[in-house]
Amino acid sequence: MAVVTGTVQLVTGFNQTVTSGLVTTQTLPASISLTTQYANGTGAGQINLIYAKQIALVASTPQTIDLTALADLSGATVNFARIRELVVQVVTATSSFNVALGAAAANPWAPFWGTTGTDTVFAGSIRYFTDPTSVGSGVGAVTSGTSKNLKLDPGSNNVTINLLIAGCTAVS
Repeated sequence: MAVVTGTVQLVTGFNQTVTSGLVTTQTLPASISLTTQYANGTGAGQINLIYAKQIALVASTPQTIDLTALADLSGATVNFARIRELVVQVVTATSSFNVALGAAAANPWAPFWGTTGTDTVFAGSIRYFTDPTSVGSGVGAVTSGTSKNLKLDPGSNNVTINLLIAGCTAVS
């Protein structure tokens, strides 16, 4: 097994400039900054597995990813017991070339959407899911024999995505 560590950083910043109804113009900031550091392991704030792949999804052909049987960056088969970070980036930027996530026909991964829910990742955007601190069986973004499949549905379009998953081999 490999040693896996990492950093996740999300930084957003916007400004609103107010010019009317004031004695002087004001620029009002709105921002969020989140940084999560991961050490190697399976406890809170730790990861020991990573999966990253660019996937070409074919129109009208949903693809189901089994989170308990993926190949890591070295090609070794790994079994995610817990997902800490999930990023789906729709590389295709054509309007309406979206990807629906979730609601696999069998054993759908339930922590984010439940067993029947879906979420849409719009063309040219990302969907980011994080669970950096959960520990224990049945707590947080865990997988199991009945909650392990992530469905990626491009609808009627050919869509390219980047998929990044970081997590753990145990639910410590």
